[in-house]
Amino acid sequence: MVEDNSKEDRSVCLTKLDYKSLQKDEINSMLKKYNEPVQKTDEDDLDVLIRLLKAEKTHKRQERITRYLLKEGSIYSSINFKLNINDVSREDCIDKIYIQMRRYIIFLVKQWDMKIEENLSDLVRKTNNESDNLTIEKVEEEKKMVVETKRNLVPLLVQLRKKTLKNNNELIPSLFSVLYYLQQRNYKLSNDYYLKLSIGNVAWPIGVIQVGIHARSAQGKITGEKQIANIMSDEKTRKWITSIKRLITFAEKRFPTEERP
Repeated sequence: MVEDNSKEDRSVCLTKLDYKSLQKDEINSMLKKYNEPVQKTDEDDLDVLIRLLKAEKTHKRQERITRYLLKEGSIYSSINFKLNINDVSREDCIDKIYIQMRRYIIFLVKQWDMKIEENLSDLVRKTNNESDNLTIEKVEEEKKMVVETKRNLVPLLVQLRKKTLKNNNELIPSLFSVLYYLQQRNYKLSNDYYLKLSIGNVAWPIGVIQVGIHARSAQGKITGEKQIANIMSDEKTRKWITSIKRLITFAEKRFPTEERP
């Protein structure tokens, strides 16, 4: 019997699901729907049902997040998400920047979803051998990572939509710099600015001096000398910052530098 299914899990399963009423083929069909194996080694029937319940719960949570992202993506859809380096220094462009950053983040998440579905479709067409099974497991793990990434990005997307990003005077230029260089496929600079963001440095794009969002010295604008205290102490902020790093890693594979437009 699988060890990680606690007595409480088994009790919940018995409470929520009259497993005796389900036929074996129904259970198998539901498992396949959620891309779960029919049965793992050393699982009994109840273990399988517990795993089915967990998969269904994860699927419903993912659907809720996906609906939210689609709704977010439809807001101000007429605005291009291509960031302009000159906008970050203009007070009158701050609302536009909020919208563009949010739309670009949603675009990357959708691209990641599409890539995973492409990988799964490719694997279905292949011969079912050991190598492919390992690859399927790898794709499924990545799919779970996407679900987690979406969930962790929701607080950021909400703050961007409401224009209530915490420490916005400091976080906006830092996040802008990461996403701007990501769009340029300059992954080295995007990663460099991500590191500055993750430790709380206020990092402005190279060459940006005239800043109206928040008064500071020209040197501080360029080097990011100002620092946001304890930026990683807030759990939600820490999680969305980590998720931005995942998007950088994905984009680097999805949009290679050699294919830069």
